[in-house]
Amino acid sequence: MDATDYKRDLLERIENQATFRGKIRAQHPDVFRNDQSALALRALYQRLQAFPGNAPKLVRLAELWSAALESGHFDDCANSEAELIGLYGFEEDAEVDGDPEDFLAALLSELETDWERDRATRRHA
Repeated sequence: MDATDYKRDLLERIENQATFRGKIRAQHPDVFRNDQSALALRALYQRLQAFPGNAPKLVRLAELWSAALESGHFDDCANSEAELIGLYGFEEDAEVDGDPEDFLAALLSELETDWERDRATRRHA
């Protein structure tokens, strides 16, 4: 998987979560965090669309994702990514500007931590 493919897939997952938050908002209009999260995810989606596909963070994320697929570590990476996307903009004091640099840095940190933990586990197994 290259960085362009990863970015395309990541954008799709962000868009799906924004749509989900919008649906939940309709069911629970008194919970402002769903609306806040949907807006933050849409802002992230728009700003990430304009982000260069060959940006170093995207390249590294694509490398980690590919390595995870090859090693059978995919579930941990997918779960970490899904959690970060799912909670994006949801906290009361969350930033909602959709800064792709901040998001990608947080995602990269999570996936690198998962990857290192997995490697350490395999070494001791």
